[in-house]
Amino acid sequence: MFQSGHDGFKMTEVRIKTASGHGVAERWRKRYYYSQGGWSKAFLGDPEQIYERLCALGQHPKPDDVVDVIGNKSWSGHFCRGCDEWVDKVVVFGHSRNGEDEIDLCPDCIEAAHQALIDFAKPYDKPV
Repeated sequence: MFQSGHDGFKMTEVRIKTASGHGVAERWRKRYYYSQGGWSKAFLGDPEQIYERLCALGQHPKPDDVVDVIGNKSWSGHFCRGCDEWVDKVVVFGHSRNGEDEIDLCPDCIEAAHQALIDFAKPYDKPV
């Protein structure tokens, strides 16, 4: 965890999250299996078959293998709030129990923000 403070602004936490297939099968089952013994419908296909395919990947499947089974990165990747894309790695700013006060940004968006700060400072760096 990184903590920083500047001009009264205090960023309480910065951390990195990377794509992971760990636990996806169990989360899928919890989302689509009813305790009465039936599977709900999913727009992605047959949830039971998808669950069985996820289980066949093992306990720690590669994120790309999960994407191949489910059809998108939403179960193994992370959503960047800068470019609105599912990505493999994000920097998370902030901390909250429900994630509402967190901002997830991918490396490309972080680099773009960094470059914007550099470009903004250039006119002020020149002597008058």
